Amino acid sequence: MPAVCFMIPGDPETRTGGYHYDRQIMKGFEERGLSVELARLSEDFPFPGSDALVQVEEIISRLPSDRPVVVDGLAFGAFPEHLAARLTQGRQLIALVHHPLARETGLTREQREELYLSERRSLAFADRVVVTGPATARELHSDYQVPKMRLQVILPGTEHQDLATGGEEGCCNLLTVATLTPRKNQLQLLEALAELKLTGNWKLTLAGSDQRDRAYAAEVAQAVLGLGLQDRVIVTGELSPAELDRCYYDADVFVLPSLLEGYGMVFAEALARGLPIVAPRSAGIVETLPDNCGLFVEPGDLTDLRQALDRVLNDADCLATLQARALEARKSLPRWEDAVDGFARLLAPDRIVAGK
Repeated sequence: MPAVCFMIPGDPETRTGGYHYDRQIMKGFEERGLSVELARLSEDFPFPGSDALVQVEEIISRLPSDRPVVVDGLAFGAFPEHLAARLTQGRQLIALVHHPLARETGLTREQREELYLSERRSLAFADRVVVTGPATARELHSDYQVPKMRLQVILPGTEHQDLATGGEEGCCNLLTVATLTPRKNQLQLLEALAELKLTGNWKLTLAGSDQRDRAYAAEVAQAVLGLGLQDRVIVTGELSPAELDRCYYDADVFVLPSLLEGYGMVFAEALARGLPIVAPRSAGIVETLPDNCGLFVEPGDLTDLRQALDRVLNDADCLATLQARALEARKSLPRWEDAVDGFARLLAPDRIVAGK
């Protein structure tokens, strides 16, 4: 039976879009008869210590020389050159890049430069580089010198979901689903909503882990109190799938003003439930989602965000139109079956592609 190894840092059950993508591809491979080996790397990536790098060396030493390897970019971009080179010896190497490591927020200048150089060196060893959106492909080609012929865009899929029903009559339930980190920009969302707290009846649920960046999570909690939003905003922490489904079910609008998204799986998840979105006007979003399913704002622009929120909260006709368009948009969302098929074709054996 064909086999492939996935190398993923940290807990593969972590509830983020990137880990969800990894899980869906591995699950799809197994359903197609491909034996999947999961090698869990240290959660310290992308800043691994010596122990984490020794672990990688040990894993590589045990891998059969002819076994294809898929390495999540959160780890691969931080591999030293000698480890990236060892992975290529006699085996196919696929790097899976959700977005370049150096584009993450909250990094020092030195960390950003270190990650850029490291990821550029590592990607040079990959036979194929899979990205989750065309904007990331362009960036890796222009800024990281990855040849176009080695780049493959494979959009995330979307599961079928029941339609959201919204909150109580007369109250607009806003929902944000994202780990509390600077890149997801929850602080600016709170600031924008604070200017609108007297203009309409609304509530906001901030769902997502508060453990990845505890300092930022503390700032979010403090901002809720400092801006006088404690009666309107709920910060849930990480939720179970059932709890998160309930949040989606009760929502009227999905809003997430991220500063960077390679694709933004969570926006597609919201559209799958018929929810209109307020999203950043970044290439990773506008190139991969229907352009009339929500309101798009300039990343980091507080005024633009506040005006968009004002429209969905206080313009009933605008909200009704967006909701109708979201219902149409959900029909054209990409499927996980297509993503798995596209990934499987990179590994060559026709028999692991759906229907073969």
